[in-house]
Amino acid sequence: MNIIQTIRVAWLFVMLAIGLGACSTEIDLYKDETVNELFVWACLDGSGGVQQVKIRKAISEEDQLVEVIKDPAHYLPPHPLEVSFSQGAGKSFQLQPVLYPPQEGTFAEDSNLIYEIAGFQPRFGQAVTLTIKDQVTGKEVTSSINALPMPRFTYPYPGSENARYSFTDKLRPFHISWLGGNCWIWSISIKYLDVLQSGDTIHRKGIFYGETKYSEPSREFPVDYLWNIFRKVIPVDREVDYRMFYRFDFGVMAGDYNLANYMQNTAQFKDKRREQFCNMTGGTGLFYSVNHTELKNIKTYDLFGYYLHTTDTLLPLKFSEFFFTGFYKDPDSIRLVNSE
Repeated sequence: MNIIQTIRVAWLFVMLAIGLGACSTEIDLYKDETVNELFVWACLDGSGGVQQVKIRKAISEEDQLVEVIKDPAHYLPPHPLEVSFSQGAGKSFQLQPVLYPPQEGTFAEDSNLIYEIAGFQPRFGQAVTLTIKDQVTGKEVTSSINALPMPRFTYPYPGSENARYSFTDKLRPFHISWLGGNCWIWSISIKYLDVLQSGDTIHRKGIFYGETKYSEPSREFPVDYLWNIFRKVIPVDREVDYRMFYRFDFGVMAGDYNLANYMQNTAQFKDKRREQFCNMTGGTGLFYSVNHTELKNIKTYDLFGYYLHTTDTLLPLKFSEFFFTGFYKDPDSIRLVNSE
């Protein structure tokens, strides 16, 4: 999973729960007594990828939202901030402000300010402390959590990628299962080759992100559900002469207890009771950890190609019954689709 995909899925957890992600244009409103209090969403990637912290200023419920959103000064922190991670007795690591490109939505287009650091590798078993310091007032917002270790697949078993699996058995659907974490988003990647009418060939990959899970860390793929995923991630294209399926990749993004507890409980409340599930001192918000794993190049039985080629609902996709057996390079095109 590359960095862009990792960031996207890490924040997808929160976007699914409350509509607030790293590049989201939404913001919560709070009572007058919390106005100007910092509102923080911080994601710690246990794999050592890009760490991101989003910081906003709480807005009064009495404010006129239409007027507020015209000027980012109304909801961005009023003073310069120093944002850092520290672990144990080690040194602090400073996060730098990054201004993302304009996003669609209601809020001002130049308000997508995120604090980031790349390559910060947390040590498991030792708490990571996030500190946000107002450089004018000296006020601090802090939170400490443990980094989440990488989840691991229990089926298919890591190292068994060269085995073949049935995806068309209606009585015993193919499934994946894993261990680690408290909430999850799974993904399935379809890797295939497009052969165009012009004779050109294009390596492609379509990635489907499933729904958030809290209970059983597993997912079945009944054949009708699998065909639905194919139709969602692979577009009908008149320039395609035919397509050849290659293999599947599966991924799991796991979230820690802090994230799972917040997502499960705050969806029930529209008032200030949701704040009791936050874990910031001196402010409001959530500091949580995620980690991810992948299982690559899962093969299917040859019969799978016959079904791809002959199933009525898949005919517009133009799949050949023969698999692509050549060298599959990094895809020229990646299509990302959510379950929503």
